[in-house]
Amino acid sequence: MNLVLSQCLGDEEHKCVKNASEVLTVVDDVVAALTERAPIFDENNGLVLPCRVCGTGFLQRQVGPAGDSLQMIVALHQNRVPIREFYVDVLQCDVCTNTLHFAPGQPYEMLSRGRKSRVDPQPRRPSVLRW
Repeated sequence: MNLVLSQCLGDEEHKCVKNASEVLTVVDDVVAALTERAPIFDENNGLVLPCRVCGTGFLQRQVGPAGDSLQMIVALHQNRVPIREFYVDVLQCDVCTNTLHFAPGQPYEMLSRGRKSRVDPQPRRPSVLRW
């Protein structure tokens, strides 16, 4: 409900929905996220990824001890000689601990192509009440 309302109100009017059909699109996104466990962008433009294994948890980015989110994977030849190194983002379910590896910046970049940014519900400058 908060996501739908946040798209109708906000400081940045050009990002707010313009008509009922755009509100329906936001409502359809929320219904799909709830019924089909589909990914959805929250009101702060953060990607919410439901776990497809357990059906109850959500994927959380795993951060290493140094505070970085990328982890290095080394591909080894059959005689254990390193062939190639590459970096991945690791996301883990907060309920069943299922772990997924994504290319850096994914799946956010892929899912955000061609979509409008949501309204940021936090105002950029503090409002002052005057009596």
